[in-house]
Amino acid sequence: MSGGIVRLKDQISRPTKIRTCSDCGNPILRNNVRTPDGLDHHWGCLKKDHAQPAFVCCDCATPLTRAQAPKLFVSGIMSRGCGVCGSTNVRPYAEHAQGFEVVRS
Repeated sequence: MSGGIVRLKDQISRPTKIRTCSDCGNPILRNNVRTPDGLDHHWGCLKKDHAQPAFVCCDCATPLTRAQAPKLFVSGIMSRGCGVCGSTNVRPYAEHAQGFEVVRS
């Protein structure tokens, strides 16, 4: 997360009137954050927008955050799934960024 977002965490409040999140469009009932540009956000929506990719899907080549690549247990073995295409061929983003080639068997 960027430094600006960390400082905004200190400004989380419970709104006294119903406000609308400028990211998702839903009413904000708690965890309201107002950014310097005057827009209201859910803290979760604001945090999601600044999440860094942790995984990459080798089938659809989509960079995925931890929330987009849920843990799956197949035959007792933990793996990650792609939230976009549903593949289980998900690798850490660091391997992808360093240029390692994933060989499928």
